[in-house]
Amino acid sequence: MRMLGFLFWLSLAAWASIPSAQERFPGEREMPRRAAKIAGEAKNVRLVGRWPYGPAFAVVVQGRYAYLGSGGVVFVLDISDPSSPRKVGECATPGIVEGLFVSGDYLYVADGEAGLRIIDISSPSSPKEVGAYDTPGCAWAVHVSGSYAYVADGRKGLRVIDISDPSSPKEVGAYDTPDWAEDVHVSGSYAYVADKERLFPNTC
Repeated sequence: MRMLGFLFWLSLAAWASIPSAQERFPGEREMPRRAAKIAGEAKNVRLVGRWPYGPAFAVVVQGRYAYLGSGGVVFVLDISDPSSPRKVGECATPGIVEGLFVSGDYLYVADGEAGLRIIDISSPSSPKEVGAYDTPGCAWAVHVSGSYAYVADGRKGLRVIDISDPSSPKEVGAYDTPDWAEDVHVSGSYAYVADKERLFPNTC
């Protein structure tokens, strides 16, 4: 599959000063009515199960398994019984898990300052890292399409990684977005990047 040649980015500014309530929420007076409507709809939603251990930063599901990023660990949870999820495996990462993507037998991890990590999940009870690429920024999110992983890499924009050999990923392209790339989604020939202005430019 050919590498994508097009890019969009979405910009979200974080303001240093706090605007008035009306500036922040132009339709704020309508919010109570909206809240009531949402509350009514929520009556049809109920909790059926939970796994209450540790912070949860990211989650992705494939088949009967959920992969949960919790700090510097990816947990593999068997969710065949949604009311009683149970841990069947785990794999430590050197960074902080910010984003996850599953493709085939591999889990792709946006691991913060530790870049992109690739974990073999063909055996859910014993996931193991098989490859990694230390991106120059801070990996916040990853999306895989074909033989490429697209990484939202913070202050270093979008990085395109060839993952045709999971044990030896290589960067083949990049685009330095104006601000901090924090999420990415690929559709067709385009990568859509959420690019947010940061209040503290020296952070990852």
